[in-house]
Amino acid sequence: MATETTPKTIKRLIACCDGTWMDSDNGYEEAGLLRKEGSLQIPSNVTRISRCFEKRCSDGKLQVVNYESGVGTGSNVLDSITGGAFGMGLAERMRETYSFLCSNYMDGDEIILVGFSRGAFTVRSVAGMIGNLGLLTREGVEFFYPIFKDMQHWMDYDYEDPFPNIPFPDKPKGEDAADIYRARLEQLGYTRVRRSEGQGDIITIKAVGVWDTVGSLGIPRVLWLEKLGIRADNDE
Repeated sequence: MATETTPKTIKRLIACCDGTWMDSDNGYEEAGLLRKEGSLQIPSNVTRISRCFEKRCSDGKLQVVNYESGVGTGSNVLDSITGGAFGMGLAERMRETYSFLCSNYMDGDEIILVGFSRGAFTVRSVAGMIGNLGLLTREGVEFFYPIFKDMQHWMDYDYEDPFPNIPFPDKPKGEDAADIYRARLEQLGYTRVRRSEGQGDIITIKAVGVWDTVGSLGIPRVLWLEKLGIRADNDE
């Protein structure tokens, strides 16, 4: 913990999300649906970017990198098909990337998001989550799954909430739901929306670096994201 004699360390948090069937974690690609023979993995561009960051930047900031493999990179054929064709696993990667930021963010840290194809869609969605929810505190992360499900269904009046009193009762619906919900979380100490130092500036994202934001197979329509204003296509 920083004190008057020990200056606080400001970090740069860098979240990198790869595209469909892109996984540079394993080092070896087994023979299967996408290839006849096994071979050493060739690092993807997202992987190369994630590995090019020094632990400490020239400006003195510590840099913490998190890499997420793309959808369809499981160990079985079914995962490759469902992940590649239907984008199964996108929500999981969104939660993991957002959780990384929540768990590591301290006041004044910088946030950088990098993504390719469906990984680009993932980081854009995470940026939207930060705008809608802020960054959950340690206490708030305990209720992350119900909070995530609430966010998915803010515009769905027919949704039967399995957690009606978590993280709080009488949850809002409709176009103003995000603002009301975020304010309630902030009152409970479950999220951070503003920096505690200076003028209380809103927590922002330093940069979002994305390319091929649709990809050759396109992005499957995710209706709850579209209702929140996060589009899956290039009409921005």
